[in-house]
Amino acid sequence: MLAYSNRAEFFQQEGKPREALNDLLMVVQWNQNNDNALEKIGKIYGKDLHDMANSFKYFQQALQANPQNLEVIKDLVTVYGMQGDFKKSLEYSFRGLEIKKDDAFLLYNVGVNYNYLGQVDLGKDYMNKAFEIDPSLKGK
Repeated sequence: MLAYSNRAEFFQQEGKPREALNDLLMVVQWNQNNDNALEKIGKIYGKDLHDMANSFKYFQQALQANPQNLEVIKDLVTVYGMQGDFKKSLEYSFRGLEIKKDDAFLLYNVGVNYNYLGQVDLGKDYMNKAFEIDPSLKGK
């Protein structure tokens, strides 16, 4: 399976997402609990193929396989935010902060979600915490 994973990474670097997807699907056929492969599949579906339904499906499977996978949680924060489900995005942001309390991405997203939910002052507080950790977020 390592060979398929390595080749999938090579295909991704070469800008061949469909080929990478095929190899990663082989990996999860053999190990349905490979959260890293499931997450990569979700990213390919979302970013490269613009198929949010399958992207979400694989992120959910990855999270079931490993509920502590912070990258998957961040992916779900993004997907829910893109779908306009700011309450769910906020919920997953806090879930991620339970794992890593000083994650600038998650703090920033808490702020953004609070802003969308009409709690602007609370949103600013979280965004300022994120900016203290990662000043480059101010340009977003």
